[in-house]
Amino acid sequence: MELGGGCCSPVLDALHLELKRRIHLGDGPSGEGGGSIQFSIPSDSVSLYQFLVKENCIYSMRNFIVKPVGNGLRVASHNFKLRFFVRTFVSMLSTDDFQFLRFRFTPYLEINGMCSNNDIFLIDRVGQVVGKEDPEDIITKAGQSSKRMRLYLEDEEKNKMKCTLFGDFVAEAFIILEKENIEKNIEPLVMVAQLFKPHVYLSDFCIQPSFYGSRVFFNPAFREVE
Repeated sequence: MELGGGCCSPVLDALHLELKRRIHLGDGPSGEGGGSIQFSIPSDSVSLYQFLVKENCIYSMRNFIVKPVGNGLRVASHNFKLRFFVRTFVSMLSTDDFQFLRFRFTPYLEINGMCSNNDIFLIDRVGQVVGKEDPEDIITKAGQSSKRMRLYLEDEEKNKMKCTLFGDFVAEAFIILEKENIEKNIEPLVMVAQLFKPHVYLSDFCIQPSFYGSRVFFNPAFREVE
């Protein structure tokens, strides 16, 4: 599906969409060719869809509003976004009817460019864990005690990227890494970072969780990771 530059909040008739994450994030549908576009559900309509629209399912959708993305958080590169309203209709489809794409992995160089220009994109990244630093205690901006841990991910092109984890993500990663160490597992440890934020500090760039639904998976049995 293509949305032209002259489009100004029309109500369109039909689209197939794919949920990657929570509906309040506005994660995007995947159209022909594998593109994605983010959507949002306004607060006054959440009650209509919170039990109808589920994560990792595929739907047919009609009657929605198309708007320019504008400023703010972005989970897709498309210049337009979709918005539900009370007349929006969704119907679940079989995965046999439409290709399901759980992630859209962002190339290394593209992430580097995002770090240099803005900090509003949320991206998916996959890599083998090739290094780690010990967890450390930190105090958040809200004055709460937490943990921070840095991992190093390497992709198939041998590009290495730092991944900084906080809070519960540290505990989850530490358990997995300790288990790998105890069992002396010779298989590579693969990590998927979903909806992470590119970040740069003192010319050093990395990815880190966002407040908006980030998630990590270790050695997941997903088709996109095989």
